[in-house]
Amino acid sequence: LSRARLGIVGVGEVGGRIERLWRALGGEPLLCDPPRAEREGQAGFVSLDELLANCELLTLHVPLAPAGPHPTRHLIDAARLARLPEGAWLMNASRGEVVDGAALQDALASGRLGGAILDVFEGEPAPSPSLIDRCALATPHIAGHSLDGKVAGTRMIYRAACRFLGVAPTWQPSLPEAPPLTIETSGRTDRAILLDAVRFGYPIADDDAALRQLVALPEAERALAFQRFRAGYRPRRELGAGPLFLRPERPELERVLRALEASVGENKNR
Repeated sequence: LSRARLGIVGVGEVGGRIERLWRALGGEPLLCDPPRAEREGQAGFVSLDELLANCELLTLHVPLAPAGPHPTRHLIDAARLARLPEGAWLMNASRGEVVDGAALQDALASGRLGGAILDVFEGEPAPSPSLIDRCALATPHIAGHSLDGKVAGTRMIYRAACRFLGVAPTWQPSLPEAPPLTIETSGRTDRAILLDAVRFGYPIADDDAALRQLVALPEAERALAFQRFRAGYRPRRELGAGPLFLRPERPELERVLRALEASVGENKNR
């Protein structure tokens, strides 16, 4: 992966994590974030068109803004998809309307793009079955639905409310203990070890299969089934919730695993 050129559009909380991970993998990502560039200066940032023309992997982490100085609705439309190099991949876990779904489907059908990985879609809670069918991976707007993610969001709201009311925050969440993960490393490649860790942290294939079952339902049932799946989503802990051990140790992988926010060799529950 580090040999591929990654473009990150929106380098805030989530995009910043992707940037740190990519640098830990040895890559040098292209960054596009006009609001940050206005505040901090242009150094380190590129324009969207420059990023699109030079990245093989495009990942989107922007809010949905229909208007204003930096509108993002259909930010990635047919013209901008055409700027991507042939064979590029697109990933979107921000908001569905950031990408023109029909244009993306056409780009995938033509073979110009190498693939797409989507967690969000236009038309939710009834996303297009034909677009999902074209995706390499598609999940039902569930990327932030880990138990840890829900607690983090609740903590942010709670602290903001405390600031507004002028009171000191006292609430501390109590999460169930997460199981440890031990990965056997003898005779295995770095790639295989990292994939084991990632799949433990998020078995994405399970949610991909669930979404494909949902969109196979009769049209009248899809939206309700999509909403029910999200509302009743299983408790899922993130990779860093429990300790991770490599046996035997592989010190050169620890930097990458920590960039994935894994608790390597640490007996703690976050």
